[in-house]
Amino acid sequence: MTNPLLLLADGPYNLINFSELTDEHYLPAFEKAISEHKAEIAAILAEEQVTFENTLEALEKSGQLLTQMMLVFYNKASSDTNETLQKLEAELLPRYSAHTDSIQLDPALFKRLTDLESAHSKGDIQLGEEAAWLLKKYLEDFREAGDEGDAHEEPVHGAAGECWRGQPMQANCISPIR
Repeated sequence: MTNPLLLLADGPYNLINFSELTDEHYLPAFEKAISEHKAEIAAILAEEQVTFENTLEALEKSGQLLTQMMLVFYNKASSDTNETLQKLEAELLPRYSAHTDSIQLDPALFKRLTDLESAHSKGDIQLGEEAAWLLKKYLEDFREAGDEGDAHEEPVHGAAGECWRGQPMQANCISPIR
């Protein structure tokens, strides 16, 4: 039997076939989805020119397999859990959090977003109402996660076990180890 979480769902309402899903499918799907998402983010960062399409639109479209996998996992783990799923939850959730933190705390990705913001405010690029809102929302999310570029000096909570731009955590992130 193939793993229904390894491909984007194409069934009715874009749902996977839950009858084919087993607890053993989650970890391999998570590994593949994380790997694909990292590659999608790397492709965004590899683009020399910063455009709405190759930055924000690409970022918005990235991670679809990971999102699908995590939504299915959260649904199953919260509504029909078992010991295996609980162990997986303890393993996957910190890794997922670290992955999302690594994106929202990536200074190169944040710079691309602020470059778009600057170009938009100068009138160098035109964004429709929805595109401008999306840019604003992403910037708010990145800033709330703690990414303010090089000017941000106080410690911020990052990926599990990390504090302040990837420095090892010391005393619950009160101050980074230097």
